[in-house]
Amino acid sequence: MAQRKSTSRPKRDPGRGPAVLTTARIVASVAILALIAAGAVLGLPRLRADASYRIRHDDGIAILFTFPTDEPGGQTWFKDEFATQLHRIAAEQISAHPDVLSREQLDAVRDALAHTGWFEGDAVVTRARGAIHISGQWRVPAAVVRHDGREYLIAWGGHLLPKSYAEGEAYARDGVRVISGVAFGPPADEQHRLRYGRRWPGKDLRAALELLALLQDRAYFDQVAGIALSQRAAPAEGLTLTITTPEGTRVVWGGPPNESGVHRGEVSRDRKLSNLDALVRRFGRIDAGRELVEIFGADAGFESEGGG
Repeated sequence: MAQRKSTSRPKRDPGRGPAVLTTARIVASVAILALIAAGAVLGLPRLRADASYRIRHDDGIAILFTFPTDEPGGQTWFKDEFATQLHRIAAEQISAHPDVLSREQLDAVRDALAHTGWFEGDAVVTRARGAIHISGQWRVPAAVVRHDGREYLIAWGGHLLPKSYAEGEAYARDGVRVISGVAFGPPADEQHRLRYGRRWPGKDLRAALELLALLQDRAYFDQVAGIALSQRAAPAEGLTLTITTPEGTRVVWGGPPNESGVHRGEVSRDRKLSNLDALVRRFGRIDAGRELVEIFGADAGFESEGGG
């Protein structure tokens, strides 16, 4: 009778089984850890790029500016065209630096905005809830400076802002006061590229801004279209400032308003303001309805056809 082969399984060696199983688990664990490590080294940049892509394009990034207002809770004076320009600049930097998990994107937006001239110091750029928030100390437009056929917008500190008009357009279109007769051109680099945020050179421009600041709170400021600058015949006698009106008439103010002392024959700054007030009370106009008025003397003087 043929002997049947045993079908029973070989007995497990009680001395080797647990060790073999433990070794297999260790090998598997090491392999998993190695894969995790490789993923950390090779896969993280891809994961970061994917996260950035989803946030930027699927969910979208809102760019939120805190624009200046005339008073707390009031309406912003910041024009739509300026706001659109700043949104475009910020969006370009976000696209060029898409990694939202690094500080690089925020720094790029901040640096690009610094070159616009709109901020006194750096803009404050932060990220919260999928949006870029931008705020800061804003420069306020004061006037345009007419030079070489263009009119360049400047802030009250004399800083150049990123807006210009054709000659004669700024006041006619937007009511922006015009400073003319400056000695120097706008701030620019060696390649003649405009340097926004830099001060316009020259003491003459500062004197014109000082006079505008002195007049802006007066009831008759709507009769002021700009300040014309001219040098007196004798250089030692300095600068003459003339107020221009929307009708093209002129009111000769005289020397710089904040200059120590006064030019020979001129009254004080306060007396000049009193002369303007007297003209407004008598005629309703700072030019008294004449082509030319001089207010730097003890009494306002007229030089026009028909006399005083």
